[in-house]
Amino acid sequence: MPGNGSGNGSGHGSMFTGWDLRDSHFTRRTHNVPMSPEDFKDRSAGLIVFGVIEIAIGVFCALLIPLVLAVVLAGRSVDGFTAELDPRTMAPSLAVYGLAAVVFIWLGVGSIRARRWAAAVMLSLSWLWLITGAVAMVSLWLLMPRLQDLAGLTDLPGGAMTVALVTTSLLLGFIYVLLPLAFVLFYRSPHVAATCHARDPGPSWVDGCPSPIVSLVVVYAVGAASLLVMPAYRFLFPLFGTILDGWGGAVAWLLVLALLVYLIVGTARRDPTAWTVSMAASLLAASSSTVTAAVVPWSAWLDRLTLPGQRPPLADVLGEPSSLVMVLGSLAVWGTWVAYLLYVRRFVRGRQNPTHEGR
Repeated sequence: MPGNGSGNGSGHGSMFTGWDLRDSHFTRRTHNVPMSPEDFKDRSAGLIVFGVIEIAIGVFCALLIPLVLAVVLAGRSVDGFTAELDPRTMAPSLAVYGLAAVVFIWLGVGSIRARRWAAAVMLSLSWLWLITGAVAMVSLWLLMPRLQDLAGLTDLPGGAMTVALVTTSLLLGFIYVLLPLAFVLFYRSPHVAATCHARDPGPSWVDGCPSPIVSLVVVYAVGAASLLVMPAYRFLFPLFGTILDGWGGAVAWLLVLALLVYLIVGTARRDPTAWTVSMAASLLAASSSTVTAAVVPWSAWLDRLTLPGQRPPLADVLGEPSSLVMVLGSLAVWGTWVAYLLYVRRFVRGRQNPTHEGR
């Protein structure tokens, strides 16, 4: 039966497409064109394939835990660096691998079962993965000359160096760009959304959540998970021109974690207060980070991360960026984030017209 585009009644509004499920028929809300079940392509097989890939990624992350432990316990040299890590450094990294394993296996099982929440979360996570991966690849290419000197690749014959660079670029490009791009192209398809609606018609927490809201929840969740590595960085915390560490930094990061947990719950509920708190906290953090970037040299951060008398390899790669570069970098990162929050604002003012929610 044709849909009226209201998104009410028995239909379940999709959070990243323009489709409704009504009496086993799908309606294109933007054009009010009725679609029968025969009009969309069943993507169940694709959901299974991509689910298996996600589970494989999770298993790989899980296998990294015993591998890292074995290398550290053996005390062997890996690529010229001695594997001497104290528990404070090693435990957070292992925790991140374990969390990534759980998340990808969980999403893979959800994809195989064609759960709407799994498709929505994986789409948002893939976008985040793709954007950060693309930025990482550009940064890598810009730093490649210094990385070659640090790794001693310049001493290799011309042909061997070219093969090493091409192989590394292709591998990192596959991991950071091609793989997340494949996930994005698949999960953003309206046919995938229609398949999930047909196989998972029951209530889901993503009902009524536009894709920008889900993406925001995923960003907060990833941010909270990333705090697991803070012990490895001595809880360094920028605070308006100073650097907190030790117990002071730990308390500061604990407050950030509590804030992120609140924002995850509030944003998933589309609570306008959560958006206001996020914007206020972001502006405060942007001010603090920018002031710190202008006052504290990059070398001061590196000195706090290493033992006295040791020079970290990262210092040889990055050198000493000027205060202007550091400030502009901080403004670029936080400016982009604030702009995204402003864009998302229209989705948290209560229930919007479903015609606009999927855009």
